[in-house]
Amino acid sequence: IFYCAYMIADRFKDKNFQGFVWKFTQDTASFEDFGCQDKASSLRVGPGTTVTLFEHPKFGGAAVQYNTDTADLGLTKMGDKGSGCKIVKA
Repeated sequence: IFYCAYMIADRFKDKNFQGFVWKFTQDTASFEDFGCQDKASSLRVGPGTTVTLFEHPKFGGAAVQYNTDTADLGLTKMGDKGSGCKIVKA
């Protein structure tokens, strides 16, 4: 797993941190350009970081905050639904 010095959010295509991984280190209004809109099923969050996933691009729709790794985003109703994120270092 790649860890940058400060903030990171790794989105995985499959549950339990399996499959293709997309890495984000800053706010991203739309995952569409990265090919992962509505496709991630698990999330790794760097130390001291909070990630907010949004259901729709441009930080719209339902939002769920994560500050720990989540092996199954479906349990928080964001499995295969995230379209953007905000990343904050505590």
